[in-house]
Amino acid sequence: LCWRLLMGVLGIILNHIGVSLGWLYLAMGNMIGSAVVPVAMALCWRKASGVAAIAGAVFGLIAAMCTWLIYSAVDRDSTTTTLFQSTGEDAHMLSGNLVAILSSAFITTVVSLIRPDDCDWETTTKQIPLIEEDPFAHYNADTEEQMMRAMKFILTWGVGLTFVLVVVWPVLAIPAGVFSKGYFTFWVAISITWGILACLAMLLLPLWEAKGAILGVLSNGKIVKWDAAEHAEKVAEAKEKALERSAEEGDGEDLDNDE
Repeated sequence: LCWRLLMGVLGIILNHIGVSLGWLYLAMGNMIGSAVVPVAMALCWRKASGVAAIAGAVFGLIAAMCTWLIYSAVDRDSTTTTLFQSTGEDAHMLSGNLVAILSSAFITTVVSLIRPDDCDWETTTKQIPLIEEDPFAHYNADTEEQMMRAMKFILTWGVGLTFVLVVVWPVLAIPAGVFSKGYFTFWVAISITWGILACLAMLLLPLWEAKGAILGVLSNGKIVKWDAAEHAEKVAEAKEKALERSAEEGDGEDLDNDE
């Protein structure tokens, strides 16, 4: 609720000062684009270091903002275009986005080569339980039946609504030809009603489906019982199996080395 209220107020403020959704979307590339490559390298390159990732993200952001704002200030007609309007032009946005991505990639790579890290991925893979060992990765018969019913419900309503919105609704508008003011008002009213109902469904249905867990948390387990001891026991069993698997793999590697 707090998040929705915050986003609503922020949206009203941005709309009032003239910030469009397109401007905000492209500006996000200048603001957060420099973090893309450092995060990707941290996940995929064992030599990528934390210092390099931070340096790439921070200095890439600085370079992107400087490029974007300076280019917008220089490449504009001051008599007809304000600085803010100039920042929204495609070429100026593109320059900032490219500098954010490319400069962060360059900085992260160079710093990682100078001060490399040595991430041992095997320590993480061996400590993570496999699907077969995870007690929460398997469904019982009742849960599987519920999922099948949910899938049928989603397919039925998804295909049906898609057909209505893509085919039926436009076809119904053909006889009207050019919309009169009254017909257009009716059309807009239906669209607004549809949007409101869709928003209510997205907000309320998840709360209704999770009402048991929510009541359990709010009442400290008094309304909805949740066996924490049983949950902890299953987690401990999964960790124990993962450790046993890791030890067996380690013994196998020792035998291979001896041979």
